[in-house]
Amino acid sequence: MRISTIVSVVVAAGIALASFSTWAAGSPPADEAASLAAWTKGNQEFDSGNLDAAMTDYNRAIALNPKNGLAYIRRAIIFDRRGNMDAAVADFTTAIDINVSDPSAAGVLHAMRGRLLARMGKPKEALADFETGMKLNPKYIDAYRDRAITYFITADFAKAKPDYEKILAEQPDDPSSLYGLGVISYWERDWKTAAQHFGALRKKSPQNAEAAVWLILAQRRDGQAVNTADFQNIDQQTWPGPVVASLLGQRAVLDKYVEEAAARKDPAFYKVGCLATYATFAVAQAENRVPAVAADYEKKKPGEHYLDMLSSTFESCGGVTAEGTIGKAEIKYLKEKK
Repeated sequence: MRISTIVSVVVAAGIALASFSTWAAGSPPADEAASLAAWTKGNQEFDSGNLDAAMTDYNRAIALNPKNGLAYIRRAIIFDRRGNMDAAVADFTTAIDINVSDPSAAGVLHAMRGRLLARMGKPKEALADFETGMKLNPKYIDAYRDRAITYFITADFAKAKPDYEKILAEQPDDPSSLYGLGVISYWERDWKTAAQHFGALRKKSPQNAEAAVWLILAQRRDGQAVNTADFQNIDQQTWPGPVVASLLGQRAVLDKYVEEAAARKDPAFYKVGCLATYATFAVAQAENRVPAVAADYEKKKPGEHYLDMLSSTFESCGGVTAEGTIGKAEIKYLKEKK
């Protein structure tokens, strides 16, 4: 979820307004009023992109009123932006404690903390937060989305599926759910349903090259005709671009991509290598050729195992690309199915 969206959700939910619930009719106590003023000033600095000044204001707001939950939430967002995720989790925890008597607000905050924990590579803790958040605030649909994504990237597709279906029932064009259900349907060999989900995602996001790859593969497996004209505007600078070109037999596009990739002499080339590795694996996997590719690899390199090699590669790529993270989950799934 984008930072601006998080902030709007927080404000819309009325989170931490309980911090000032002790006000008598009229004006709040001096320290609480000053805390609210500092928080308001911090918001202005935050919205202007002045995070240092905003942090100073939120620190002051908290010092004046340690129960100013909104200040903790905004400060957590700044910590998150700066990569200090442990501090962000700590501030969300404090905000949860402040709002313990408000189930709706606490539910949203549990989900927000869970989102951070998932990004920190702590899926068990994240899932526990999502579960608590949904119990406290069953109407907060983002908690279901975050839980589904966490199940998905840990290759627990059976548990991800009902969450995605619930989201689509309420939000039929939700991109993450269309993608998740499309991939799950493909793994279940339900090519027609997979093509429907990826087709819907392509209509919503025509530039989504990864959806294009899956759509072409699902259509082919289902025996549907692939309309080349539908895939002319794919971004060639990301891994799905050249894969689409390969699937459609666009040799000139592939030659251009190879030339551009070879010309790169900066650290971004490592990322390109990660993406290329995932692209090769994704196509082999989607076309049911992983066993054959693995056999060929292990024949050329006796004593080495294809899935172990990919697992190690995706482990190193995990902090560089989302594909590396997803690749690790897919390798785990394949190993468990062997």
